[in-house]
Amino acid sequence: MRRVPAVLAALAALSLAGCGYVPVTTLYKLWSFDLLHADPAQIRAAARYPDALAPRPGGAKLLVTIKSGERSDVRTFVLEDDTNTAELAAVAKYRRAGFSLRVFRLAATDVALMRSVLKDLREAKARGDKATGSLGISVDACHTGVLPKQAVLTSSFL
Repeated sequence: MRRVPAVLAALAALSLAGCGYVPVTTLYKLWSFDLLHADPAQIRAAARYPDALAPRPGGAKLLVTIKSGERSDVRTFVLEDDTNTAELAAVAKYRRAGFSLRVFRLAATDVALMRSVLKDLREAKARGDKATGSLGISVDACHTGVLPKQAVLTSSFL
């Protein structure tokens, strides 16, 4: 899990398909991100969505997929709003007119669970298991206004 090949492959596919744009600096950050040694309390996700949408309560989720051999384990963590002004300031450059931007974090109880998952994975890798993993973000939302007739554009940041 030192490298996040599944995430990179998905991002590359989206970029090649013309469905998304991923700056080279972002690709480098994703490539060098080491989830096994990351502090789950510091993981943040942000979502930018049209003002006509609103995330449902408990609708923001972090999905952690771990594959080892024939086994695949998906853990879903419900994210909570992070209203810390420093966290909001860190993503302020992504604000756009007509869009809302929210930051989410793991709940304190899920931080402990995520640490346990990462500890188990580090131990498995130390035993020689060839485990891989990926992170995903999803935000369930409902519309609160008129949606555009074209595609509804959203962005997520990790």
